[in-house]
Amino acid sequence: MYLLLILLLATFTTLKETITVSGKITNTEDEKIRIKGESFDKEIELKTNSSFSENLEIECNRLYTIAIAKNSIPLYLLKE
Repeated sequence: MYLLLILLLATFTTLKETITVSGKITNTEDEKIRIKGESFDKEIELKTNSSFSENLEIECNRLYTIAIAKNSIPLYLLKE
């Protein structure tokens, strides 16, 4: 009975992978951007030159949203 339970739990576990997202935001005075997904939400501080670089742990290939102030664009993140 215990072995069966362990095998079932192992099948539902999703491995996360770390990816690097970087870029530069122009024409903004905001100091933060936010990347959102279905069960993911990460706020990233912009550097003084409006660039950013962040390592993110994602569970699967999926469409995310990158937002700054009231503007947002879709962002597809892919596990390597």
